[in-house]
Amino acid sequence: MIDSGDVKGAAETLHIICDELGQEAINLRRVMSDLRPPVLEERGLVPGVREMCARHQRELGIPVSVVAGPNAALPSDVETLAYRVVQEALSNVGKHAKASRVTVRIEASAGTLTAEVVDDGEGFDPTDARAFLRDGKVGLASMRERAELAGGTLTVRSNPGSGTTVTATLPFEILPAVAPATSDADGDSSRLTPL
Repeated sequence: MIDSGDVKGAAETLHIICDELGQEAINLRRVMSDLRPPVLEERGLVPGVREMCARHQRELGIPVSVVAGPNAALPSDVETLAYRVVQEALSNVGKHAKASRVTVRIEASAGTLTAEVVDDGEGFDPTDARAFLRDGKVGLASMRERAELAGGTLTVRSNPGSGTTVTATLPFEILPAVAPATSDADGDSSRLTPL
């Protein structure tokens, strides 16, 4: 098209191709995030996170410690999600934080898994998150989207010069529904009947 002098048509075609490639990249990221890392199948979440943190410690040259509560039986999708959030947060530390140490905390209690990554790096102004998206930095947005799709939350606390804390809170156990109180023949309405 350019050789034939149709520059406008070539530009439109190029924009369409770029949009399609961008969409395919998003789809590929989504597929990759859904894949379960083999280490989770072989060892479970906490050992998998410990292995990942040891690798990041070697690559970053800074201490990366793991604090984990007792092992809990977790659904595989929740383990995968927590693993991916920690992975992305550690990647961000390596790219941006200039930290001297990182702590990863994994804890399951009351039907909720908490995965937290804390660094003592440069930090940033959280209001800059939209500018990150415009610049093509989608790590924080993808972590938040993953957590919210699983019914959880992702919070990022940071200030320039004060490091960053990324916390994913992921529910994994839903309590059974309870029927409203019913009255028996003597008027006692204190008994609850599970549905």
